Amino acid sequence: MRWSLRARFLIVLIILMVAVFAAITLLIVRQNRTTLRNDLITGSKSFAALATQPIGSAFVTYQNSGTIKIGQEVNSFTDLDHNINQVEIVDTNGERMFTDSPTNSIKVSPDTATGLAPTYMYTKSGNLIAIVEPYLENYGIHRYDIVYGISYQSVNQAIDNIVTSIVVLSAAILLLSLAAWYFLINRLFLRPVARVSQAALLISRGELNRQIHLDRSDEIGDLAKAVDTMASSLKADIDKLKSIDKLKSEFLMITAHSLRTPLTIIQGYIDAIKTSDEPAADLHQHLEEISSNVARLGHFAEDALTISTMEEGQTTLELQALEVAPIIERVAQEFGALSKQKKLQFTTHIDTKAWVRLSKPYFRSALWNLLDNAYKFTSEGGTIELAVVTVGSNLEVSVKDSGIGIAANEVPKLFTKFHRGTDTLTYNYEGTGIGLYLTKLIIEQHGGTVGVETEEGKGSRFTLRLPLAAAPAAEKAGNSSSD
Repeated sequence: MRWSLRARFLIVLIILMVAVFAAITLLIVRQNRTTLRNDLITGSKSFAALATQPIGSAFVTYQNSGTIKIGQEVNSFTDLDHNINQVEIVDTNGERMFTDSPTNSIKVSPDTATGLAPTYMYTKSGNLIAIVEPYLENYGIHRYDIVYGISYQSVNQAIDNIVTSIVVLSAAILLLSLAAWYFLINRLFLRPVARVSQAALLISRGELNRQIHLDRSDEIGDLAKAVDTMASSLKADIDKLKSIDKLKSEFLMITAHSLRTPLTIIQGYIDAIKTSDEPAADLHQHLEEISSNVARLGHFAEDALTISTMEEGQTTLELQALEVAPIIERVAQEFGALSKQKKLQFTTHIDTKAWVRLSKPYFRSALWNLLDNAYKFTSEGGTIELAVVTVGSNLEVSVKDSGIGIAANEVPKLFTKFHRGTDTLTYNYEGTGIGLYLTKLIIEQHGGTVGVETEEGKGSRFTLRLPLAAAPAAEKAGNSSSD
C-alpha cells in the first residue's frame, strides 16, 4: 500500500501530539492526585479532631436510649465532610459499641484503643483509611475511641473529572492544532513538494518542456530550480543528440558522395586506360586525373583522422619558431595553379617577416582548408584574396572571396563538426563539413583564433590570428649583417 507524504505527515503529527498530550495528562493527574490526597488527609484529620468531642458526648448521653439519636448526631457531622464514610465508637479493648455502617467493620487493636493520642491507619500504598481519636470525658476519663473511615471516592471522582476535562480539551486542541498545522505545513511545504514531485514525474515521462517556476528562497525552491534545470538540461541534451544524429546521417551521406565521386572518376579513367589505344601523352593526362582524385581521397581521410586524434587528446603538435611568409607563399603558389582551373582571380598580399611558433604541416592544412572553402563557394570568374599582415603582437592571415556568402543563422554553426552551409541532399557544392572545424582545432592548438565576416550574396572573409614568436638569434644576427 502506497502512503502519500500528506498521510505519513498526518500520522506522525497525530502520534506526536497524542504522546505529548498523554504525557501532559499523566503529569497533571499525578500532581492533582497527590494534592487532593494530601488535602483529603489534612481535612479528615482536622474533622476528626473537631468532631470527636461532640460525637463522644452524644454517645455517652444517648447510649442507653438507643442508636437512633446517636446516628442522627453522627450524621449531622459527617454531612459536613463527605470524605468520612463511616464512624464507629469502640471501647478501650477495641470492641465496637456503635457503627453507622453495620456491613463494614474497622478493626482496632487494644493497644491502639488504649492510646491517648490520635492513631492513623494507612494501606501499604500509603493511603489513610482510618483515624482513631481517643474520647476523653470529664476529668480525663478515657473509656471510648471514635473511629473514622476515610473514603477516596471524592478524590477519584475529582481525578476522573480532571482526566475527562483534559481529554476533551486535548481532543479539541489536537483537532485545532492538526487543522492549523496541516494548513500551514501543507501550504508551506507539502503542496510545493507535491508540485515538484508531480512535475518531476511528468518530466520523467518525457514532458521536458514542463517547468515548475517555484518562487522560493529555501531548500524546496532550490529543489524546484534543480528540477527545472535538469529538465532544461535533458531537453538540451536530447536536442543535441538529435542534432548529432542528424549530423551523423548527413555526414554518412556526404561521405558516401565524397568517396563515390572520386572513385567513379578513378574507375572511369582506369577503364579508359585499359581499352584505350591513345598516345602516351593522353594516358599521362588520365594518370594525372587519377592521381588528383586519389590525393583528394587521401586528404579527406587525413582530415578525418586528424580530427579524431585531436578530439581524443592524442595529437600534440610539435611547434617551432618559423618564418611564416615562405610557408604561406608556397601554399599560395599551389593554390594559384588550382584557381586557374576555375578561372578565378587569385591575388596575394604578404606584408610580413614575422616568426610564429608553428607545426608546419598542420598550419598548411588549416590555411589550405580556408582557401579550399573559398574555392568551392566562389563562382567561375570570381575573386579570392589572401592577405598576411602583422597587427600588434599577432599575425593575421585572411582569405577573402566574392562567393555566395553565409546566412546569418548559419554563422554560429559554421565551425562545428559536419556542418555544411548548403542543403545536404542537393550536393550543389562539394564538401564534408569538417574542413572549417579542423581549421579551428588546429589554430586553437597553436594558441590562436579563427573568425569570419560574411554577408549573404556578397562573399566572406575568414581570418586566422596567431601570436608572434621571437626570431632565432642567428636569424636576427644575419638580418643585421645584411642591413
